[in-house]
Amino acid sequence: MSDVIDNLSGGAILDDVGPDGERYLIACVNNPEELREYAIFPGSEAPSLRAVYTLSGFDDVEGVGIIDGRRVVVTEERRGNLVVIELPNRLGTGLVLRHTIQYSEGTVISARFPGFVEGNSGIEGVTYNAAAGCFYTVNEKNPRRVLQIDGTTHDITDLFSPENMDASDLAGLAYSPMLDQLVFISHQSKRILRTTLSGTVLDWMPVAGSQAEGIALYPDLSCFLAISEPNEIYKYCRPLPPSPPYLPPSPPLSCNETWWPDKKDELVCGECKVLVDNFRSTYLTCDGYCAAVGLSCTGAWEEADDDCNEESVETCSSALDTTDAICECRDVAPPSPPASPPAPPFLPGQCDESLWPHKDHGLVCGECKVLVDEFDDIYGNCDGYCNNIGRSCTGAWEEDDDTCTVLYSMTCEYIARLKRRHLRVWGSIAAAHATLAAAALPVNTAALPYDTPRPSPLTSPARAPSSAHAAAL
Repeated sequence: MSDVIDNLSGGAILDDVGPDGERYLIACVNNPEELREYAIFPGSEAPSLRAVYTLSGFDDVEGVGIIDGRRVVVTEERRGNLVVIELPNRLGTGLVLRHTIQYSEGTVISARFPGFVEGNSGIEGVTYNAAAGCFYTVNEKNPRRVLQIDGTTHDITDLFSPENMDASDLAGLAYSPMLDQLVFISHQSKRILRTTLSGTVLDWMPVAGSQAEGIALYPDLSCFLAISEPNEIYKYCRPLPPSPPYLPPSPPLSCNETWWPDKKDELVCGECKVLVDNFRSTYLTCDGYCAAVGLSCTGAWEEADDDCNEESVETCSSALDTTDAICECRDVAPPSPPASPPAPPFLPGQCDESLWPHKDHGLVCGECKVLVDEFDDIYGNCDGYCNNIGRSCTGAWEEDDDTCTVLYSMTCEYIARLKRRHLRVWGSIAAAHATLAAAALPVNTAALPYDTPRPSPLTSPARAPSSAHAAAL
């Protein structure tokens, strides 16, 4: 970053997206104390400076986190404080705003825990969990601490002990609402680590930089930034799925698996049937893999031990939490099952929502429409919830603040890829009758497998149970 001479430290990505897909980075510099706002355009190597905010009266600013909108929180390492400030709106394209923020304009929150020592190893990174209404912050070392600070009472507690984290220091952190997890960065160990909120380390990876102290996650987890002194930013992004390879013409229902990508150990498990590697990170479902080779999925299985032995039968659309799976892909799908009998006409009151399980606070949001609790832990998506009660899903929405207020519409199956606890579901009226007419058929009530996008190349040896509880759901 040629406009910064030295002391580039923490950073965070604002939630808004510009008209050309640009994301906005707030980066902090200490000595002199200031925040700098940059626009990062897709495909561009150089961030574009949009604003410089001089922090008058602040001391040793090392970290920054986003609260909401343009309200941010910064850390003062030596003083052991968090300071909440409001950033003014940026100017139009091509213009750079220069503005001074006085210390008296901020709200100061002490992060001094018992045993805090003033010096150059104090409070560094900070991030905010809007759902829980609290800050997470770290004391770099001597001692290493991971703290939770209540946003209202400002009470300080230890979130968890970092003793099991293989990191010499804790220089920064970022919270992902999508994962309900934390990502830490250590400049001495030159790595990032992803953990649950209880401190279980899920995975880690090395990062570049002479002194990487800041970690900034894109909200959709497509990329993250490692921010390093003196003036370096390293961008890591999830690779795009591979382009479908050229497949020579083949007669119907025949395959040439030689051309298919990501075969684990080149294993072919039968005609048009292979063991797929990089399953979760690249394809997520057998539908996704088969589409990548220009075919349709006709079968999906969880494998037993990195081989062609089948452990369980899955659906082509199942988002499997596994690194490898068996997929069968053909150019002509098998015949569809016979159509269900026509649904009888809908009569008002035939949806008895009082019998539907896991209604959050008992909320019914309309005819055949409820607010679902324990969503990701049990059902995975709205299809899973509606199937559990013998119906079909025809609508799903993000809700606002545990109420029936709709934020925006979603699809019945897409929600399975988000880590959410609450969701509003609308059971299909016509399809519900068709399903009820076949009520003697068994209904699978098991939780559906699903996964959540995350930065690559993180790799996880084991998946921890979700404990997500997002605010805007």
